[in-house]
Amino acid sequence: MMQWIERTLKSPAIVVGVAGFFIAAMVFLVRLDTDVRHLQNDVRHLQDDVAGLQTSVSELQVSVSEIKANQQRILDSLENIELALGNHVHDADGTVRFALPSN
Repeated sequence: MMQWIERTLKSPAIVVGVAGFFIAAMVFLVRLDTDVRHLQNDVRHLQDDVAGLQTSVSELQVSVSEIKANQQRILDSLENIELALGNHVHDADGTVRFALPSN
């Protein structure tokens, strides 16, 4: 076994090939590390964007709830106006009288 290692180390082609392999492996690992760091930064930015969107959605939901409540108030007011218009009488002098429901 030792003779094989000695013969292998004496061959310049094998030494260059092994050194080339280690250099290529190191370059690959450095590039992989750089790519992973870039991806982690992208993920952080995406998480920040998602958090901002979640905040915006929450604010929008509150606004929609307020709009619904205001719409319901408007509908209730319109219904009251409709009832008032249907349940009134004009006297000869133009005054308005509302008929009271009988008990």
